Amino acid sequence: MFVSVTGMELVGGKWRTISGVSYLFPVPLSYITIAGIAYFIRGWSQLQLAITLPSVLLFGLWCFRFSCLWSQVMSWETSVISIDRSPLS
Repeated sequence: MFVSVTGMELVGGKWRTISGVSYLFPVPLSYITIAGIAYFIRGWSQLQLAITLPSVLLFGLWCFRFSCLWSQVMSWETSVISIDRSPLS
């Protein structure tokens, strides 16, 4: 909420109305997407798994890449080389 208010303060004129309305566009799109997934996956537990698993995998990938960057910044080359040679990358 804070980001949307700050963004509306930075723009002026007619763009204030457009930015005030457009920051909520992803919400109905996510409802439509979940309804489309639920049409093909009927069980609630499989639906929950199908919705949750991609975000968990992407978060794990983000943490892995962030740890490689952190190791490079801290100049631990041996750690970075051993991480980069893993079979996942």
